[in-house]
Amino acid sequence: MVFSFERKVSLRMKFIADVMLGKLARYLRILGYDTLYSSQMDEEELIRNAIAQKRMLLTRRTKIKRREDIKDILFITQDNPKKQLREVCERLHLMPVAGSLFTRCLSCNEILVDMSKDKVEGKVPEHILNAHDSFSFCPHCNRLYWPGTHHERMLQQTKNQARNIL
Repeated sequence: MVFSFERKVSLRMKFIADVMLGKLARYLRILGYDTLYSSQMDEEELIRNAIAQKRMLLTRRTKIKRREDIKDILFITQDNPKKQLREVCERLHLMPVAGSLFTRCLSCNEILVDMSKDKVEGKVPEHILNAHDSFSFCPHCNRLYWPGTHHERMLQQTKNQARNIL
């Protein structure tokens, strides 16, 4: 399915999410946005990376929100990850971009590489190989992805989120 929207959005915006926003980071990766997240990053490392890499810092921490040395920061008010995604999209005017969905690894943020069916033989269960023709591979963490039922479910959720934003 292809999204068509009147507003054009750049995927150049990069994010870094604090430890409380792991699910939001995954949702942004689903949309194709470069979103760093690690539950191991402490507050100072998070801030250093945000500044050095020119990333929008997404946080729920009021202490970080008050820091004056961070130029690009968005304080997330919502608790629910789907509402957090809506909040980010509304406040930053983000929209799903055709061709960008499911292009990043949900675990490590790396850009996925298409992989032919013959190259995944023996790496996925036989029923998966028989049911799908399209596969993606993460060159960093070696995860394999295919458009299974979870893919359709996430696609539908993303489309619903986009409708709520428009």
